[in-house]
Amino acid sequence: MHDALDLTERERLNFFRLFGGTLMISSVIYWWRYFGNRRESSHWTNLLPEEEHEAFRDQLESALEDQPVENLEQLWKDIEAMRNRGFAHHDFNLDTRPSAYPFLGPLRASAEILYLRVLDELDHYKASERLARPEHFLGDRRTAIVEHWQEIVAVARDATSGYLDSPWDFKLNGVPMSELIDRLERGELGQEPPPEDTQRGT
Repeated sequence: MHDALDLTERERLNFFRLFGGTLMISSVIYWWRYFGNRRESSHWTNLLPEEEHEAFRDQLESALEDQPVENLEQLWKDIEAMRNRGFAHHDFNLDTRPSAYPFLGPLRASAEILYLRVLDELDHYKASERLARPEHFLGDRRTAIVEHWQEIVAVARDATSGYLDSPWDFKLNGVPMSELIDRLERGELGQEPPPEDTQRGT
């Protein structure tokens, strides 16, 4: 769903941006359960035999080679900062909060590696019959899922493109105030003349 939304920084606040933010929060919090704190029973080091830890860590590092993070340690630090200061504890001090959201690609890549490894273990015990198989969400199947949701999102966006951020928003020369505020924050206002209905005659 996150890939299907294909959000950009320039998009105004709307349902799709809020939904994308919710996906981000869920992804970070759930990822942390398996890769964050080793004291947690769900941490991957407690799920796999100790003699497999080094080989599995190598798998994770290999999965991150094509991702926008240097290594597993850097990914861990990024997610820790976002989870602790942004989502889990809501640090309202803007000077200490993370300045950017983490990339979700590395989370997905590492989570897929762990899922496949645990699934293999559960297969051994005949305990995985109700779980999603790799062919259900990887490769061509994953591409088809993303394309399917991209079509749905495109139709939904088109159907709601005329709505403002809130019922109390208003427009100047057809431009919502919320969008003008966004432009102001990005430094894109000030070069062009103000809207006609705000100009005064001499």
